[in-house]
Amino acid sequence: MNNFTIIYRILKVLNTALDCPEPDMTRISAEQLGISPVKRDNILRLMQEEGLIRGLGITDYFDGVHYVDDSQVHITFAGMQYLQENSMMQKAANLAKGIADTIL
Repeated sequence: MNNFTIIYRILKVLNTALDCPEPDMTRISAEQLGISPVKRDNILRLMQEEGLIRGLGITDYFDGVHYVDDSQVHITFAGMQYLQENSMMQKAANLAKGIADTIL
């Protein structure tokens, strides 16, 4: 799975979590995403740096080890926009594929 697909899945889960008083963060665990914990943590860090999510707690230790606390992570408005734009692009791509399949 490519990184943008992982980002999309995380944002989709967090967007759905807006309706829940206590979101189930296991849905964005490394195991659920099918990636390594290190990759998941790095993607979450990048997403926060880009303003797609907020509330990620990161503690970097001197020996290079880091701890990521995702218990307060939530989607931002920019994350919702990213989700919407990519959803529309996916629909357009599916439509174009359908048209191409029909023509061929």
